[in-house]
Amino acid sequence: MSKYFEHYVDDDGTVDDQLTLTSDAHASLTYDIEELVEKYTGESAFGKCSEIRNDMVDLIHQIINGEEISGKSEEPVHTCYEIGRDEDGAMDYCLQDDFFDQDDPDPDSKYRFVATKEKEITDEDDEKAGLKDWLWRIEVYEKGGE
Repeated sequence: MSKYFEHYVDDDGTVDDQLTLTSDAHASLTYDIEELVEKYTGESAFGKCSEIRNDMVDLIHQIINGEEISGKSEEPVHTCYEIGRDEDGAMDYCLQDDFFDQDDPDPDSKYRFVATKEKEITDEDDEKAGLKDWLWRIEVYEKGGE
């Protein structure tokens, strides 16, 4: 196992079957991208590279999980922003969106989902209870059209 990726384990101890970048790797990747932009522009790129980082994270996740990479930039067909303590909770809210056919028992057969923690938004009550809430960006891609 690399020092840059791991299997995500949620608060209940459930281990994700997909590899993901560690928190340290996310921070390192952000720093590396900002340094690269500064190298070529001579200007500070601090806090300006989140979209590039998210694209890099998606590419890295595809590579380390053995997914096919199309080589072309693919646009999501839908994006949800949901609040949840974990990815599964945010996904549950996203799947209730009007975009999805609520009679479809298996949206995973039609769509590929990429969930990214945008930022922590824990309120005081959750903090007292030892819980954390996150704003998740969930991008939805059509399968087969990749």
